[in-house]
Amino acid sequence: MLRFPLLLLLAVLCCQNIFADEPRYSSLFVSANGLYEARLDKDRNWQVVEKKTGRLLYTFRDSLWGHVWLSSMTLLVSDDGQHIVAIDDYSTQRHDRDPEILVFFKNGEKFKAYRLDELINPKFLEFSVSHFRWCLLLPKALKIVNDKIEIKSNELITHSFDVTTGKHLGKVDDDDLIGGSAFVYGQVYKLGNDQYRVKVVCSIRGNFKRGESITFTAQKLNWLRDGDFDSWIIRDGNLVSGPFSPTFNNCTE
Repeated sequence: MLRFPLLLLLAVLCCQNIFADEPRYSSLFVSANGLYEARLDKDRNWQVVEKKTGRLLYTFRDSLWGHVWLSSMTLLVSDDGQHIVAIDDYSTQRHDRDPEILVFFKNGEKFKAYRLDELINPKFLEFSVSHFRWCLLLPKALKIVNDKIEIKSNELITHSFDVTTGKHLGKVDDDDLIGGSAFVYGQVYKLGNDQYRVKVVCSIRGNFKRGESITFTAQKLNWLRDGDFDSWIIRDGNLVSGPFSPTFNNCTE
C-alpha cells in the first residue's frame, strides 16, 4: 500500500537534488594551541576549562535561542580561552528568516553576530532535507590564528574576522575567479576529444542564464556521467576547477 507514495517521494527528492541527512551534534572543542577546551555537560551548559589544571573559566548555555543549539554548530576556542566563535555551517534554522549564522562570544557573553544575508546571497545556499550550508568548511582544520579567522562562502569569497572585536576585516575572491572566470552549476555532457558542455542551472559568477550552455576543454574527466550536476569554473573555454561542491539547489534564476 505504501509503495507508490514512497517511490513518489524518492522521485521528488531526486529531481530537486535535495539530499537526506542526519542531525550533527558535538560536545567538545579544543583551542588551536591545545590549552583550553569547551565541553558540554549533561545539563546542556558549555564549560570552558584550562586543560592542564582543570580550572573552570566560565560557562554558557547551549541554546543560542529557542531550539537553536550551539552543539549543532562548529565552535572555535581562542588560544586564551576567552573568546568563542560559533559558525552555523550546517544549519537547521529557517533561511528565509535571515538567521544569525556567525556569532562571537567573550567569556560566555554574546557580543556580535552576523546574519545570513550579510554574508551570502541566499540563492547560493546548498540544501539537504533539514539543513542548509552557506560556507565551505573543514571544521577540524579551521582555526583561530593571531586572533583572526577566515571563512570561505559557497560563492568562493573568503571573509576575514577579528575574533576579539567581531569586526569584519574584509573579503577576497578565490584565485580561480580572477580574469573573468565563469562560475556555474549545471549538468555536464561529454562531446568527445576532451570537449564538454555544461548546461547552466545557476550562474554564480558571470552573466549566464538558466538553460544556457558553455563548452569547455578538459582532460582526465572520462569518469563523468552525462547529466551529472556539479559546479565548474571556466575561463577562456578551458576548465579551471571542477567538478566540486557545493550543490546550488536553491538557485531559481
